[in-house]
Amino acid sequence: MRKLLFAVLFWAPSVLWAQPFDAFPQWDSDTRYPPGVVVRHLSHLWVASRPNQAQAPHQHPHWVRAQLVDAPQWQADRRYALGDTVIYQGTHYLARQMARQSPDHPSGSQKWVAFEHPAIGYELPVIDDATANATLLGVDSNQNGIRDDYEVFVVMTYSGQAREVGLNAGRSYQLTLEANEIVAASWSKEKVSTLFDVRVNLISCKHQIKKEDPKYTGFKHKYLNTLERFMADRRHQDILLDLLGDEYYPNFNDEDPCGFAVSSIASLESML
Repeated sequence: MRKLLFAVLFWAPSVLWAQPFDAFPQWDSDTRYPPGVVVRHLSHLWVASRPNQAQAPHQHPHWVRAQLVDAPQWQADRRYALGDTVIYQGTHYLARQMARQSPDHPSGSQKWVAFEHPAIGYELPVIDDATANATLLGVDSNQNGIRDDYEVFVVMTYSGQAREVGLNAGRSYQLTLEANEIVAASWSKEKVSTLFDVRVNLISCKHQIKKEDPKYTGFKHKYLNTLERFMADRRHQDILLDLLGDEYYPNFNDEDPCGFAVSSIASLESML
């Protein structure tokens, strides 16, 4: 009976439970990493491809980043290299060494690591802490109108409507920071008024989301996270209000302020 039980346990496919992102160790410059070790760094997962120490994953080729977008399905006729990401039975896997066997093969736990990540399906920027707050506008590496460090915060913290609102709120804050005297003078009144409508409705939207998530504290303080940005936002709002004149009155949407703000931001892209 014991031999039968041993055989069943030995030959049964190994089940790899997806490890949450936060469960992976944080990269540490004092640790020496052998090949195959997976760490988290700058909100991404990385696997060491060569022995290394004090080599930041985002700066050195001895690390391979897990693929969060468009990872291929695992195929039986392929040989996978260390660092390859695949989807197998609906779960994302990262190869820790060269592998031909499926992730649920008895040796799968040695060659593959199943992982979860809040940004799966999202092209998450790799932020550079040294430059994130170096300038007023910051870094927008994927050029989607949202500063990278803020974008990573929103995607890693929220999902669903809160994430959608947060990303679009970021676009409105970035537009305001860009609106100095020269830039604002080139905008149409329609664009200026729409931007202000968004900002006003985001206030009501904050209260709406907070009812559903008591821990929610809003997004504005995360975008205007330096004194320079806070003061520029105030100054540029005054510039834009002067362009609108005294006849401007905000367009409130009491029924769905969040949806109104999101749809209005989308329309701003096409305005001159």
